[in-house]
Amino acid sequence: MTVRRIALVAACVLAPASAALAGPVSVPVFVPMDNVALVSFKAPVATVYIGNPSIAELTILDSKHVFVLGKRFGATNLIALGADKTIIENDPVTVSSRQAEAVTVFRGNATFNYVCTGLHCETRPVPGDPKTWFDNTETEASEHEDAGTKMAGNASQGGMH
Repeated sequence: MTVRRIALVAACVLAPASAALAGPVSVPVFVPMDNVALVSFKAPVATVYIGNPSIAELTILDSKHVFVLGKRFGATNLIALGADKTIIENDPVTVSSRQAEAVTVFRGNATFNYVCTGLHCETRPVPGDPKTWFDNTETEASEHEDAGTKMAGNASQGGMH
């Protein structure tokens, strides 16, 4: 057997093995906090999991698309399974800090975080800000969201109060 023929036989034998070792597709997902990224799968998926739901949250659109919401700075992964429960994708998900519009004010050893536009700034506390300020701001934001959800629910049922 010539060297050329041995190399050809070796390539034919090793090619299927290397494809099997490659495993599922892995496409890195990068999303800033409080933003979403659209992930598109090459094949239809039946189930999608997120490794740490405190870092990122999923909203499934259809069998080939999912939104990933960046909730908290950190890294986790997303696993998409086919109907036969085989792994279609295992993607690393990295949630970065907010984009340039974030402002942090330092008062002594306390920090206060805001999100700003060209017109004004709004409070946007993060873990590590003073507890009372964090709790007060988050309580007000939750009450505001709840009122909006309630009104949206009433409007969809035909009644507004």
